[in-house]
Amino acid sequence: MSIHNVPPPKLLSCNMTVNATTPVASYWTGTVTTDLKGKARSWNVIVSVNTQSHSSVENSGVYDGTDVNVGDYITTEGGAKFLRILAISSQNLGQVICEVEDEDKLNALTDETQAGDGFTETTDGFIFEVKNNMPVLFPLPAVLPAQFTRGFAGEIISRFMQRGKHDTFHTMQAGHNLSESRAVCLKTNGEFEMIDYTSISSNKQVFGIVEEIHYPEPDNVRIRTVGPVIDVNLTTGTAGSVFYLDRASSTGQLTTTQPSMQALPIYIKIDNTRAVFMASGLDEAINNVTGSYTVADMTALLSIASMDAGDTAFVLDTGSPEGAGEWGYFVYDGTNWKMISAEDGAGVDAKSHKQLVSWNSASQTVIHKVSHNVRVLNVSVEVMTLFNGLGATITVGDGANNIRFMEITENDLYSDGKYYSFPNHLYNEATEQDVIAFLDPGTASQGSAEVLITYV
Repeated sequence: MSIHNVPPPKLLSCNMTVNATTPVASYWTGTVTTDLKGKARSWNVIVSVNTQSHSSVENSGVYDGTDVNVGDYITTEGGAKFLRILAISSQNLGQVICEVEDEDKLNALTDETQAGDGFTETTDGFIFEVKNNMPVLFPLPAVLPAQFTRGFAGEIISRFMQRGKHDTFHTMQAGHNLSESRAVCLKTNGEFEMIDYTSISSNKQVFGIVEEIHYPEPDNVRIRTVGPVIDVNLTTGTAGSVFYLDRASSTGQLTTTQPSMQALPIYIKIDNTRAVFMASGLDEAINNVTGSYTVADMTALLSIASMDAGDTAFVLDTGSPEGAGEWGYFVYDGTNWKMISAEDGAGVDAKSHKQLVSWNSASQTVIHKVSHNVRVLNVSVEVMTLFNGLGATITVGDGANNIRFMEITENDLYSDGKYYSFPNHLYNEATEQDVIAFLDPGTASQGSAEVLITYV
């Protein structure tokens, strides 16, 4: 059995000085208007780092300047003011030269001098890290620099929470076209895109909902994820990979292959050390009492070798008599597969279809093709534009009976109104049937009516 060592928290005392008098970058150098246009947002600094001793075998019992990472923070004064490390140009045991930024421009916005100065004091302070999206602010030394009180840690935590660092995902994506209140997915290249539900091939695994864009810079985006973002070691898969419980495993392993249609994700991978966690996927184990299948057609359904009562199957193309290309949903009763829903008759609520029939339409207009197990409840003809001339009529029926659902006398194409019939006809033929509007325009040169059927 291997022993896993958990590294102790890292909180390094330090002293920061400016490395150059000219800021590296400023806010909104382009054409966008903002409250801090042209104000500095990042600087080059030199940070002298003191060692932090600890009792773990990790790092030989000390943290020093070589343990400072991009994404760590430096604070040198109170008021929840800190700078985030953007890039490190050099580092050794006692010194780090790096570029830092006023994250979310909150230092500048809270500057009491109203000068929009986002830099912090060049003096003693601390370098702290972030774990599971929250700042690590212990263990503090017994004596703090003069400008700090014991409450400074709580102020920093409050700033993190005010910006939603603890429960939303913040990132930058150059030139993104994301919009607020839109669902997004994470692509394998690490970029986000809004989910296209009209596409068959696009990624539809929801990563989260966009809450904020273009703050504090045009490339920024903040996303409300479907679960918390956590630190986790996932070395397999790419960005956007979805992990599930592996049903074939006897040791609780995870897999990137979806076990069934009903399986729910455990993780959506962000990178090798972070992922979105979804506890709902842990319920997968209780679903092992039944199986769920997706198959191409009825032949594939009947070829499933091992079934248990209660297993379900989604058939993409049931063929005759339901109709080529129409789906069906089946349950296994212990002996046979029984259809419990079909594309035409899916759901309990009534469905409707309508078509506009004009004076110059074809003599037959198909309203909808219905399955053999569909009941047509009612039909309506709404006159949109009065017909002129003589002899214009519309009936509604099918190929076997052109007045099955509405006769000539049940509507009047020369009077405004909506005309109804209630045939309540159940189709039990072996094949699908076209419900048709039959038009005789007579001598009309204008006129239109909307024909609607309602069925279950």
